[in-house]
Amino acid sequence: MRFLLAIVAAGLLASASATAATGLTVTPSPVTRGDTFTLAGCGFPTTPTSISFKVDGPGELYFTAGEPLNSPTGCVSETWTAWWPNAGAYQITGYYRDAKGSTHKVGTVKFTVL
Repeated sequence: MRFLLAIVAAGLLASASATAATGLTVTPSPVTRGDTFTLAGCGFPTTPTSISFKVDGPGELYFTAGEPLNSPTGCVSETWTAWWPNAGAYQITGYYRDAKGSTHKVGTVKFTVL
């Protein structure tokens, strides 16, 4: 029984470590309207693909166009401008398409726009 518990615990730790390397971040946070910020993250494929982002905030809900991504590390870092007219809670979700055209979610970052 102890052996089984040890295997489950090791699996949970491995899963947590893998998850920590993926996802999206926004810096600086909070973001001031009209200023630039960096959207960065890992977990994208290391083979050429296309990425897009869903932006959701007060009065805003849209997807960016698919952008080509050729990253040997599976990471991306982009400078964005907070052009949105409304302050409040926002979130950006990253997606990529695989070779078969299926869409996969990478992660979501929540942040505040002042």
